[in-house]
Amino acid sequence: MTTVPGAVDVSVEQQIDVPILGARFDRQAMARYGVMVEDVAHTLEAALQGVTVSRILEGRYAFDLVVRQAEAEGWNPETLGHLVVDTPDGAKIPLQVLAQVGKTTGPNTISREQVERKIVVMCNVAGRDVASVVKDMQQRVALIIAEKPGYAVAYGGQFESAEEAGRLLGVLGIAVVLGIALLLHLAFGSARDAVLVMVNLRWRSLAALPASSSPAACSRWRR
Repeated sequence: MTTVPGAVDVSVEQQIDVPILGARFDRQAMARYGVMVEDVAHTLEAALQGVTVSRILEGRYAFDLVVRQAEAEGWNPETLGHLVVDTPDGAKIPLQVLAQVGKTTGPNTISREQVERKIVVMCNVAGRDVASVVKDMQQRVALIIAEKPGYAVAYGGQFESAEEAGRLLGVLGIAVVLGIALLLHLAFGSARDAVLVMVNLRWRSLAALPASSSPAACSRWRR
């Protein structure tokens, strides 16, 4: 977007990386032992967050009963590797054989819209009209998105409002022309006469333009 003439103050939605604990599953090792990703994830969940196993009633209030596998000095990537994962045949495999657990970073927030992740890129327009700037952006971004399956782009803001206003004016313009044609037809009782009057009005409006008007100015006026 920064390479498009007229696009200024281009910025991306602010994202702050925060430390997180990530796990990379070794699917080949899990297949050898007949363990599913869900089993390994359940073991990590039981150690770090706990698993709700029941509810406790105290008078009118109810509380979840959470069971968590504790560690005397707290969990870290090294000690998590020694967690035991049960296999379907009853064997117990250390977690470090099935997955690599380590510290990494990730975004502090993940915005979503219609169940899809979303990130916003914003800009202002200077020196050009909004429609032409967005059209140039669409052409350049489309080439990038074509090589990235699973990604989609939506354009909004003032450009979206301008498009909607243009469509509305187009519909109203057609309705006005049809209404004038209908009134002329009712007044003269002839469709031919109504068409001649409208063509004559169109011709006179074009002839009233200044002689110095450039073709571009005429084009804009006609639209």
